[in-house]
Amino acid sequence: VNFINNVSLTAVCVFGSLLFLQGKVRLGDLSSFVQYSRKFSGPINEVANIISELQSAFAAAERVLALIDAQPEPADAPDAETLGEVTEILRQNDIQSVTVVRMEVPCCGGIENAVKRALQQSGKMIPWQVVVLATNGDVLFR
Repeated sequence: VNFINNVSLTAVCVFGSLLFLQGKVRLGDLSSFVQYSRKFSGPINEVANIISELQSAFAAAERVLALIDAQPEPADAPDAETLGEVTEILRQNDIQSVTVVRMEVPCCGGIENAVKRALQQSGKMIPWQVVVLATNGDVLFR
């Protein structure tokens, strides 16, 4: 939409300048046509912006509804041993540090405790840190 509006404004300026140089229109007339072109394109831009916002809102609503309709994941049993392999990797290798990178959403918080348990079970005192990412990919804190 902006491209079409810019093309029309350019056409008014170019043809108006040629007519002004030929003496067929005055500078005030050319200025009026430029203002008319801008006034005409203003509502068109607003409608295009509203349609764009509506499309974004519908897409966001679709994602939210898909998330609401999703089946919840079953919870782990309280005595579940989920990090046996990680514990063995920590035991058998010369790992100097561990960095846990997780999203800010609540379902990812348990990974910190799981890694902490794996470190304790490995019997090694390895420095570790947690990096939390926002849903848009920004680093919230380290």
